[in-house]
Amino acid sequence: MPSPAKTSAGHKCLTILLHLFNFILWISGVAILAASIWGLIAFGPYMKLDNQHSFSALYILLGVGILIVLIGFVGCYGAMKGSRCLLGIYSVILIVIVLAEITLGIIAFVFKGDFEAGLAVTMKPFLQKYDTDVGIKHIVDGVQQNLECCGAQNYTQWFNTSWASKQKYRDSVPSSCCPKTFFTSGTKPNNSTGLCNNLHLTYNTGNYQYPSGIKISQSACSGAVIKFLESHLGIVAGIAVAIGVFQGDEQKDAIVDLLDYVNLV
Repeated sequence: MPSPAKTSAGHKCLTILLHLFNFILWISGVAILAASIWGLIAFGPYMKLDNQHSFSALYILLGVGILIVLIGFVGCYGAMKGSRCLLGIYSVILIVIVLAEITLGIIAFVFKGDFEAGLAVTMKPFLQKYDTDVGIKHIVDGVQQNLECCGAQNYTQWFNTSWASKQKYRDSVPSSCCPKTFFTSGTKPNNSTGLCNNLHLTYNTGNYQYPSGIKISQSACSGAVIKFLESHLGIVAGIAVAIGVFQGDEQKDAIVDLLDYVNLV
C-alpha cells in the first residue's frame, strides 16, 4: 500500500499529465474539425454532383472532431474531481477515438477512387437540365471553369443536350468549357484573349467553318473532380492519420498509468 505522500504526489503528477494530454487531445480535435469544415466548404459544389455519398467520410471526421473536444472536457473534469468512474470511461473512449481516427484517415484515402463512374453517371442529368435550372447551371459552370474540364465523360456529351438543341450549331459547348485565360474575373469573358464562343474546332458534324482561335478544355469533369479530390482530400486524411498515430504513441503509457492510479484510489 503506497504512502499518502506518494499517493498525493502521484495524483498531482498524473493530473498534470492528464491535463497535458487533454490539451493535445483538444488540439487534435480542433485540427480535425478545421480540416473537415474546410473540406466541406471546398468540396461543396462537387458534393452536389455526387449521389454515391462518397463525401460521408468528411461528415464522419467532423463528428469525430466534435466528439474529441467533448471527451477532452470529460477527461479534464474527471482529473479535477479525481473521479475513478469518469477517468475510466475517459480512458476507454480515448482508445476507441485513437483507433477511429486512424481508421477514418485510411478510409478517406480509399474513398478517392470509388466513385468516378458514379459521378459521371450523376453528372449527365445535370447537363440535360443546364438550360432550365439556374442552380445546376451555376454548379456545372463552376466545375467546368475552375477544373478546366468539359462534360461528364467528354465534351461531345454536350452535343446531345437540350441546351445544344437551342444553339446555332448542335456541336456546341458552354463558354465555361473555355480555358481560364478566357475569363478576366469570375465568369466575365475576356474577348481579347481569343475566341471561345460555344463552339469546338475539331468536332464538326456540319462541315462548316469555325474561327481558328477556338479552344476549349477537353478533360472529362468526372476525372477532373477525382484528380482534385486526390490532391486535396489527402490533406484531410493525412491530418487524421497523423494525429491518430501520434495520440496512440504518446498517450498509451499515460492511459495505462492512469488506470493503475484509479485502481489505487
